[in-house]
Amino acid sequence: MAPHWLLALVSLLLLLQTPSISSLDARGSDATCVAHERAALLSFKASLSDPAKLLSSWHGEHCCTWGGVGCSNRTGHVLKLNLSSCSQEFGVRVGGEISPSLTTLHHLRYLDLSCSNFSGVQIPQKIGSLKSLQHLDLSRASFVGRVPPQLGNLSNLIFLSVSDNPLYSDDLAWLSHLTSLQYLDMSSVNLSTVVDWVHAINKLPSLKVLRLEDSDLRKSPATLSHYNLTALRVLDISGNSFQAGFSPSWVWHITTLTYLDLSQCDFHGSIPDEMGSMTSLEEVHIAEANLAGIIPPNLKNLCNLKIVDLHDSNTTGDIGELMERLPKCSWDKMYVLDFSDNNISGSLPNWTCATVDRSTSKTGYATSSF
Repeated sequence: MAPHWLLALVSLLLLLQTPSISSLDARGSDATCVAHERAALLSFKASLSDPAKLLSSWHGEHCCTWGGVGCSNRTGHVLKLNLSSCSQEFGVRVGGEISPSLTTLHHLRYLDLSCSNFSGVQIPQKIGSLKSLQHLDLSRASFVGRVPPQLGNLSNLIFLSVSDNPLYSDDLAWLSHLTSLQYLDMSSVNLSTVVDWVHAINKLPSLKVLRLEDSDLRKSPATLSHYNLTALRVLDISGNSFQAGFSPSWVWHITTLTYLDLSQCDFHGSIPDEMGSMTSLEEVHIAEANLAGIIPPNLKNLCNLKIVDLHDSNTTGDIGELMERLPKCSWDKMYVLDFSDNNISGSLPNWTCATVDRSTSKTGYATSSF
């Protein structure tokens, strides 16, 4: 699984690259509230349950000063609505229904309903009419049913997360319309019947972060006719039980990756020589796999590696040879090296002990497991 600190940092950087979002203030705007948008917000509030009184400031004429609401200083239109309940106990989170009035906020660019309690509620199809949206976070909000393909109408989206909801999707063709998308998280969404997910993702040239872990993916093409994922930095498709083994050569062509997680994917075969071209890699997780043999010998240029996790991956061979195949240029950065629960024999070379001592003195800690 991707570390939360890394993904949070990446998503923050993506948002800061979008001036229209990063300049919004959720409170304190001097702009005059637009009357029909104030009415829409009050109607939305009336449809919600709010046991912790998180919306207690939603009264009066000046809706731009209400908690979680951000307006344009120039026009007064509501641009941002942040009702994330992630810091609240589950029993006091905002929930209830979603009033259709929400979808009348046509200038809305930022909508965050994450960690809410919309148990049994489907994501409204009409959210697809909010065509100014750049940031949409519906993660961990207990939404159910199908991910509405109408989300494909949100052509300005940069950030989309519907993760960790009991949702499903049977077709991801709608993603191809989101050509500005940089962050996509559909983790734990049931994608078991989706066949062409890789081709759909491959049509997102701006994508930097892709998280599809535990999504019940079943099939993946071995290759692609062309590679359009030239901006991708983070790829996490761990925890998917691919049928007939999983040996995706298309992954090794994404040389921009800094983070790769293929753990628990029923990965079969050898790590290919092409991995030696992925010189930006900092973290590699191919744990609980069915690898054949030892890692390839041509990884000497992967000088940015910090974490290598191949535990319980059926890796075999001599530990001395394995260590020699790891890039020595990365030893001053490496702080996690996990080859536990594998069929590895032999003794560690003497030089590795000195390397671990140097790594510990620089990072404060170093972890190795064999």
